[in-house]
Amino acid sequence: MSGEQSSRRRWAGRLLLLLVALPGVGVCVLAAVEQVRVQLWKLDLRDPDPAVRMQALLRIARERDRRAAAEVFAVLAREQDRAALEVAGYAVMRMRDLQGVARLRERAETGPDDAVSARLMIYAARLSRRDCRLTDWLSNTAASAGPWRRVGAALGLLELGQPRGGEMLIELARQAEPAIRALALGEFRRTAEPMAQAVGRRIDWPDAREASADDPRWAGLRAFWQRHATVPLLNDVLTRLHGRDEKWHQLDRLVHSRNKLAPWLAPEAPPAADPPAPPS
Repeated sequence: MSGEQSSRRRWAGRLLLLLVALPGVGVCVLAAVEQVRVQLWKLDLRDPDPAVRMQALLRIARERDRRAAAEVFAVLAREQDRAALEVAGYAVMRMRDLQGVARLRERAETGPDDAVSARLMIYAARLSRRDCRLTDWLSNTAASAGPWRRVGAALGLLELGQPRGGEMLIELARQAEPAIRALALGEFRRTAEPMAQAVGRRIDWPDAREASADDPRWAGLRAFWQRHATVPLLNDVLTRLHGRDEKWHQLDRLVHSRNKLAPWLAPEAPPAADPPAPPS
C-alpha cells in the first residue's frame, strides 16, 4: 500500500470518527444549554424585581417545565406582590404537578379577598383533574362572606365537573359588582360556550359591566343551564378543554412543523402568464 493511500485511509477514518462523535457532542451541548437556562430561571425567580420574577414564571408556564418546580413553589409560598402571585399560581397549574393543588389552596385561603385569591382557587380545581376531595372546601367557601372567593369557589366547582357551580355562578354574577361579574362571566363562558355549541344553542350573555340584576338575559342564561347543563356534557367539555390526547398533540406538532418549513420546501412559483388580449 502506498503512502498516499495510507494517508487517505487515515483521513477517512478520522472523518468517520468525527461524524460519529458529532451527534453525541450536539446532544451534550443542548443538554448543557438547557441546564444553563433552568439555572437562569431559578436566579430570576429570586430577583427582587417582581417584573423579572413574573417573566421567569411566564416562561416556565409556557413550556410546562417542572425542573424549577421547587423554586416556583417557593415563590408561590412567599410572594407578596399580588400580580406576581397570580402568575406564580398560573405557573404551578401549567406545570401539572399535583403537589401544587394543596399549595394553591393554602395561598388562596390567605391574604385579602380579591381577584387573585379567586383565580388561585380556579387554578387549584383545574390542576386537581376534578378531584372530588376539593368539593367540601369549595362548597364551604362558596357560602362564605368574601364576594371574590365565593365566585372563585363556584368556578372551582364548575372545574370539578359539578353543574351546581354554574347555578351558583349565575346568581352570584347577577348581584356582583362589575369587576367581579367580569371575572365570573369571563371564566364561565370558557366552559358554557362549548356546551352551547354541542347542543346547538346560542347564549345571549348579559353585559359584564352594564347589565342590571333584573336584565332578562340572566333568566335566559339560567334557563339554558337548567335545561342543558348535564354532568356528562359538562365533563366532556372539560376533558376537551383541559385534557391532552397524545395522538392529537403529536399531530398538532407535525402540522406546526410543516407550516414552519413550508416556505423553505415549497417550489418557486412560476412567473404569472400575461393576461389574454381582450376580444376585438
